[in-house]
Amino acid sequence: MPKTLLACALTCLGLIALAPSLARADAEEPTSPQKTLYATDYHMWFSIRISLIDRLGGIPIIDSEEIRAARAEQWWGDPIPARTSSPQSEKR
Repeated sequence: MPKTLLACALTCLGLIALAPSLARADAEEPTSPQKTLYATDYHMWFSIRISLIDRLGGIPIIDSEEIRAARAEQWWGDPIPARTSSPQSEKR
């Protein structure tokens, strides 16, 4: 059973790694920078790793290095300030 899960995970990683190159083959301007939803390659790897672990039933572990990278590379954009009042009180 573990070999099957490993083979599945490696196959998924291989397909994910090939997807950008296949998409670029059809691009009108191959020299233009490609837009991505990931801030960096490390962010993309983190997202793939966490998703695979979660889908295979594991518990993802995030270490302090990944938290520092997320903040430094702004993986989730600029922070949004917390609301000081609830939506219920604004309607009144």
